[in-house]
Amino acid sequence: MAFYGNNPTATATVGANTNLVTVTGIDLTIVTPGMTINLGARDRKVGDAWLIASVAPNGANGGSLTTQGSIPTAYNSVPFLIDTTGYLGTDASYAAIVGVKILDALNTLLGTATTLYSGARQLALDKVSSSAIGRILFQITGRSWGAIEQRSLTYTPSGGQAASVETPALRASPDGTTWTDALLVNLANGTGDLRIGAVNMTAASTVDLSSAPAGIININGAATIASFGAGKNLNRFIEFGAAGAVPKHSATLVVTNGLDFTTQAGDCIHATSDGSGKWRVRSIQRMSGKAFVPHTPAELGVVRQGGGVRQNASNMVRLGWSNTNLLAQVDALELGALWASRLNAVGSIDANGQYAIQRFPSGLAIVMGSSVVTLDANGSAHVPVGLTTAVGPWLALVSNGEFSVFAGAPVSGDSNSTSFLVNFPGGANRVVRYNWLAFGR
Repeated sequence: MAFYGNNPTATATVGANTNLVTVTGIDLTIVTPGMTINLGARDRKVGDAWLIASVAPNGANGGSLTTQGSIPTAYNSVPFLIDTTGYLGTDASYAAIVGVKILDALNTLLGTATTLYSGARQLALDKVSSSAIGRILFQITGRSWGAIEQRSLTYTPSGGQAASVETPALRASPDGTTWTDALLVNLANGTGDLRIGAVNMTAASTVDLSSAPAGIININGAATIASFGAGKNLNRFIEFGAAGAVPKHSATLVVTNGLDFTTQAGDCIHATSDGSGKWRVRSIQRMSGKAFVPHTPAELGVVRQGGGVRQNASNMVRLGWSNTNLLAQVDALELGALWASRLNAVGSIDANGQYAIQRFPSGLAIVMGSSVVTLDANGSAHVPVGLTTAVGPWLALVSNGEFSVFAGAPVSGDSNSTSFLVNFPGGANRVVRYNWLAFGR
């Protein structure tokens, strides 16, 4: 090659009395100092041949070069010729140096590393600065599909400060123009950020979770699912779009508690497979927010542990059912049987009296009341306690602030005749109120 620059679109521009020549439309990579440039025509040499001092290529778009001396005349987007015969005198010497440059580039890219032995190889993309990009591009007939790219990434977490890290990223270009990161690696701490795609599948006896390269699976339809396929070492997040899909527990599809799981719309599960293709459901999240407890005939609602008034947050309150008694425990202290509000009664004896009963699991009963009664001619009266069955003996404590009271065991009968006897000497035919407390079984 004797001349270079006869590309019909290549032009050169230089100001008067300057030595900086801007070139467009041609690759200056093979141009080196020592060659000469003639300005004004591309079909012949015109005017002086200016000796090239330096070259700054800019890919296929051209670049710039400087000449040894200043060019007195201005040229604006004119054709030009670069004479390569001036380099070491011959075309052969130019071809040799170009070949050496190509070999040096290939050696840098694909050659052996001096610190590696036994036939090892490494591919080195040595960036000249952190702002530069190192890239291996994957294309089909010129259309870009993917790339492995090393670059400086600047990001700002929500509510945080901007940060920059160096990252090699696996990038994708779904439309051939816009790039998105499929996998980012933070070289500052050795962590990664993987984008997970989603795909729709239909409920069936076998739903092969390995049949699509996606980590999120949306399963629609109602069917008993006996298998998630034979995919190995997979991690899948699954959402059910409709009620009625039933992942069935088996040796190759292990479900929590070893029981089948009937899904509702919006339920989600996390499942993984091992090296032999056996699946295990790691967690189940119901759309309702309720826990997954299979085969429970009735739900009890929300039970809050230690959430009562004045509960000390550092203490753990536990309840247990012994098939006989409801038992309580605070931390390591067992409190025994709890009081139970069972067989309680509350009612009115008459317009001026009322009572309340509390029975305990042991059978002990406490009856509290405030009763208005009319004493007989002897100053006595029976005060009803509102029990349907009287089991004596009873002890009654009575007070009204006026007189001494004698208490007797209650008599059997209905709720109005179960009573204790009071006696007020000298109180014949009086109407009095008694506030009383009775214990018994």
